[in-house]
Amino acid sequence: MYCLLLAVLLPLVGMAQIEGDSLLLGPSIPTKHEVSAKVLGIDYGSANSADMSLTFGLEVAYRYRIIPQIALAIPLKVGVADVVDDIQNRNVSSLDATLQLYPLGERGPVHPYVMGGVGYVIENIESGHPQFPLGAGVNFRVGENSFINVQGEYRIAGVELRDNYQFGAGYVYRFSNATELDTDSDGIPDREDACPTQFGPEATQGCPDSDNDGIINSEDDCPEEAGTVELGGCPDTDGDGFVDMEDECPLLAGPDTESGCPDTDGDGLHDEEDDCPEEAGPQETLGCPNTDGDGFPNLTDPCPTQAGPNGCPDTDGDGLYDNEDDCPEVAGPTATAGCPDADSDGIPDRSDPCPNQVGPQGCPDRDGDGVFDKDDRCPQQAGTAANNGCPDAPQATEPPPPPPPATTTAEDSDGDGVPDATDKCPNSVGPVSTAGCPDRDGDGVPNYLDRCPDKVGPYTGCPDTDGDGIIDADDLCPDEAGLTTTKGCPEITQETRDVLDLAMRSVQFEPASATLKAESYPILNQISDILKRYPAYRLRISGHTDNLGDSDENQRLSEERAEACYQYLLAQGATASRMTYAGFGEDYPISSNRTASGRTLNRRVEFELIIQ
Repeated sequence: MYCLLLAVLLPLVGMAQIEGDSLLLGPSIPTKHEVSAKVLGIDYGSANSADMSLTFGLEVAYRYRIIPQIALAIPLKVGVADVVDDIQNRNVSSLDATLQLYPLGERGPVHPYVMGGVGYVIENIESGHPQFPLGAGVNFRVGENSFINVQGEYRIAGVELRDNYQFGAGYVYRFSNATELDTDSDGIPDREDACPTQFGPEATQGCPDSDNDGIINSEDDCPEEAGTVELGGCPDTDGDGFVDMEDECPLLAGPDTESGCPDTDGDGLHDEEDDCPEEAGPQETLGCPNTDGDGFPNLTDPCPTQAGPNGCPDTDGDGLYDNEDDCPEVAGPTATAGCPDADSDGIPDRSDPCPNQVGPQGCPDRDGDGVFDKDDRCPQQAGTAANNGCPDAPQATEPPPPPPPATTTAEDSDGDGVPDATDKCPNSVGPVSTAGCPDRDGDGVPNYLDRCPDKVGPYTGCPDTDGDGIIDADDLCPDEAGLTTTKGCPEITQETRDVLDLAMRSVQFEPASATLKAESYPILNQISDILKRYPAYRLRISGHTDNLGDSDENQRLSEERAEACYQYLLAQGATASRMTYAGFGEDYPISSNRTASGRTLNRRVEFELIIQ
């Protein structure tokens, strides 16, 4: 009866208090003391897998708020219980001590919590046993100091068949100091609160301080980031006197003139943007010196003291720098070191005895006797220089002598009709035209002198099928016109060279690894296609690294990366005999290892087509 009375009176007291506070005094400072009353549902059946009915009870409790997140509760409960092995309900009462943990504290209208503790239960004033409650609940604020409470718990009994569930709903009232107003409910009375209408901690006299730096938000230039009083509450991570939001380099200390960024060489470029932070240079070359002013920094300029379109001058515009061009005033191809080659035979005009005729040494020599056709009196027959290109045997000016009398029989060992006395191959059948020696292709050049014994040809028995001035026996590409310098094969086009150069910069690997990245596959596929277009060429693959780290490890990594490209090309159908690979570590840099961009250029795999 007492519990029922409390359950009715406490909400009325709370509502009266709420009404008085709101009309007369406003929000007040709560104390740490709370009382509650609620109705219980008691279930022994579900906990013990038995068919038992749900019964009811009442609870009154006292709570003490240790801190806003933790409260100690002392609930007293009375009721009836339908227990296992008892045909009648039993009267039960209990007294518990539990701790309630509020993870969100006391802010907001909803206060969830978890609870646990220990209690003692008496049945029919005859026997008792301990129980251990575990559960959770929620307080819903309905007034300044009034709450509706819902709680569920599972109680583990110290004896068999007494575990049970309890569910409760009721009212909680928190006592308050009616004479102390706290309008913003921050625990600081208005008379001591510098910001009585704004929630704030005691450290700032009740004013908001979102970043907890001791400077209230209204005076803090950076209210969401902790800082110092000297800098208006803003942080200065690198300690250079520039607050982070105004510092272009908040993690690196720098002078006022550079907005807080370091500039070691004083060239107006911050070190983190400067490829040469120790040497002053213009912005156009990313802070690196450019002595000749051609826009190419000295560290990558092949001619750092001479201006040119690609770093070096190219007066005749043939794509060869003047310092590499044997004819810098007249345009010419790379194959002849920049000198004109009108007949494209690989011999520059200035040293070509036949500048308008293709030949293996500048002039045609159809019979291959070393005497150019223009000086050869017998251009279709091999001869000697002393005989002006004609055979040593004198030309017949009179009819041949009559044959010997029929009675005379000359010895002819091979029976080819050429007497052994004049047969240069007396044991091999051959025609008279080749002095009795075999001539399989019938071109008038005996097999032992014929460099192409199975092909008819005028040049020491060989044809020049593609007409490039290189006989088929010496021509690696007999069906395609080419140059002497490429052994008769077509010269590699500039487009192909550009692809090989691009591959050096485009093939990428995982960091410190020889695993190819997927973005490398398209350029490697192009190299595979190039190998198919140039079947006479071989591919040389060379791996290189920068100088960071251990040199032996760099050597190993360069070899593994070159091999990774080799293996990929094999998988695309390339022939192993047409490829070689090697690693050179850090020995052959193409740029300075002092800068990040230079080191990036040095970490590369080169691809070179060669004729062997």
